[in-house]
Order: sequence, then C-alpha cells, then structure tokens
Amino acid sequence: MLYTLVLAIEYKKYKKPATVALSINGNLIEQFTLDTDQGTTNTMLSMVEKTLYKDIDRLRWIEREDWKEYWASRPKFFKVFTIAEENLTGDLEIKVENADSDFTNGFMKNNSNLKFPIIALFPSALVKNGGGNLMKIFAKFDDAYDKHIKRKGIQLSKTAPMSADEKKWRANRIVGRWPCVESFYAHREHELFEKSEIRDSVWWIGGSFTAKIPIRTKHKIKYLGCPRGKEYGFFDLCNINSFTIASVKQLINIYNEDQRSNSTKD
Repeated sequence: MLYTLVLAIEYKKYKKPATVALSINGNLIEQFTLDTDQGTTNTMLSMVEKTLYKDIDRLRWIEREDWKEYWASRPKFFKVFTIAEENLTGDLEIKVENADSDFTNGFMKNNSNLKFPIIALFPSALVKNGGGNLMKIFAKFDDAYDKHIKRKGIQLSKTAPMSADEKKWRANRIVGRWPCVESFYAHREHELFEKSEIRDSVWWIGGSFTAKIPIRTKHKIKYLGCPRGKEYGFFDLCNINSFTIASVKQLINIYNEDQRSNSTKD
C-alpha cells in the first residue's frame, strides 16, 4: 500500500535561508531550502472542490461564518510525498537548520521563524480520483461525534456557531488527530537558549531543531502519533486542516499526478 505525506510550511526569513530535511526511520526523503518568505492566502476557500462537500451533505463546513476566519489564513507552501507502507517505521523527522538571528551579547531583536501548520499522513487510495473517499470518512466520524455528545446532553448546532456547552466540552478534550497531527516533539541539539519540548502546529519556532513524530499503526493503518493528544477514542478529523488536504484542487491534482506516476512505474 502507498501512503501520502503532506507538509505545509510558513516561514519568515531574516537574512539567511533555512534548510529543511525530511527523513523516516533515518532514511532521507528530501532536503530543500527556504530562501524567501512563505506566508498564507485568504483565497483558499475559493480553491476547494465544493462538490465534495455537497456529495456528503456537508456544505456547512465551508459556509459556516465562525469557520471562515480559519479558511481565510491558509498556508501556500506545500510539499507532497508518496511513501511505500513498508518504509513507514520508526519516526518521521523534519530537521530544520535555521540559526539565523542578530543575537549579540545576550540580546536578540530579529530572527527567522518557521511553523508547520499541516503535517498529514494517510493511505493514498483515499484520494484516488479526488478526495471523495477521505471526505466520506470525515462525514462518518462527524455523525458518530454528534451522537456521542448528544448522549452527554450537549446542545449542537449545524449552521450557527458552537454552543457554549460544546465549546467548553471541546476545550477540555485531549485527543489525537488524523490525518493531520496537532503537535510534535521539537528536539534541540543544544539547549542553551531553548529547551526541547512539545510544540503545536500553530506555533512559530526559531532556531535549529528537529521535529519528531512517531509512526503508529491502528486498524492496520499507519498514522502519525500526536504527543499532546490521547491516541484512543474519538480522533479529531473534522477541522480545516483535514478539509484542506482533502478538497483543495491544487493538492488533488498533485495526488492524481503522483498516482499516475507510480502506476507507470509499476
């Protein structure tokens, strides 16, 4: 079985370019350089394949007013890789060489920063001929989630913003995510200025570090472990990062091209 790995990056350059190297279980996948700023776009919502939402009766995921603010700040820089299942062992490591700052005499005013808003891993078959299969899985989990919290007496709204009860319940959850991870362990070789610690995908990180994410197996499917979340119970699938990797047309085109390429090699 083939898997698809998706990496999105946002980057603020100071003076020197940053180098990023991806490896799995010590085997290098690709190394590349970031030499210009990589920001976000506020037009991502116009790039989604809306029929995918209509087919599963989930147009509300792209129409809800309280979610549009998340759609309005989406990463523009993506890397997509196809990886054989037998190679998915150990850890996914993303090594960043980014020691770029004006640090002198114990003070620093400017430095380069980087974050990984999306790191995702899923079976390539789920986006064969588009992201419909992946979206159907999201819808099934969404239905199961609705039933689960209704049993707890929590009020749900399909179109309006979340109720106060649901917001409170979600805020207290510590869950894993799939196919995108929410956190990773940022290892520092030298901890003179910053310590090695768990970092979230929304955080900007300066300096050199290695993001480490364990590769797990559940129900015979490989997935990325989430250091800050519990890897059991209801995983969080229905969020803007998941919808981005499943429904943005540019990414769907890349998936299809990768699958045609791998089919030719076979």
